[in-house]
Amino acid sequence: MQNLKKIAVLFSCLALFVLFSGCILDNFGQGGQKNITSGQANQSAGPAIVGPQPPMLGEKPVDVSGYNPDNGNRRKIVEVLQTYSYEDESSFSGVNSLLNMSPEAADDAIWLLQKDNVYSKWTALYMLSNMGPRAQGGQRQKIVDALKPMLKSEVASFRAMAGKTLLSMGEKDGFEGEISVLGDNQRMMLSEPMELKCQYANEALARFSGQDFRFSCDLQGVDEAAKKKWEEWWQQNRNRLAWDGQKQQFAGG
Repeated sequence: MQNLKKIAVLFSCLALFVLFSGCILDNFGQGGQKNITSGQANQSAGPAIVGPQPPMLGEKPVDVSGYNPDNGNRRKIVEVLQTYSYEDESSFSGVNSLLNMSPEAADDAIWLLQKDNVYSKWTALYMLSNMGPRAQGGQRQKIVDALKPMLKSEVASFRAMAGKTLLSMGEKDGFEGEISVLGDNQRMMLSEPMELKCQYANEALARFSGQDFRFSCDLQGVDEAAKKKWEEWWQQNRNRLAWDGQKQQFAGG
């Protein structure tokens, strides 16, 4: 009898371990982005974490020690990166102070995009989303060339951000970035107010295509039928879409 009790206790502990492990895995989304939503009233809880491990106590989101900024724009960017804090998600709003840079500073945003840090890349994508639609000539092409590889990023939020910016610039390849995250119902990286990746993607698809397949998603799931309609629409129309500069959207779909 005593042995049976020990076995029962052992199985109970094992069950708790499996449940706990499942919860940890479920908290991390596509591309390693942690879902920090509580699932109630669109509230967020805990620090903004991207990656498979939580940060060490006192760790900064971006280690800028090797960045070596060599002009005024880059020095300003590094100053903003240093204000980011895991303990205060509002600290990431410092990115807004970089949005007044003109498209002529595209090289500086692209310099940041090439850094091997998710928060640096997020900051660069945020900057380029503001520069892209205003850029012309060589600067425009630099931004397009920098953003297109991000459509293949392992981080779903990066695919969505790059895709939307490309669409706003009249580059139809951006549709691929948005469609690729329609099935992801976790929070967009550092979005405030909170927005799910699938919501962000659908809004961009509808805005720049003029189509509406009544797609919807929430923390409980995704409208798979409407998602499939978007995928079919893209396959059927990708070769005949053309940018309408007056309407600021694509025609022919």
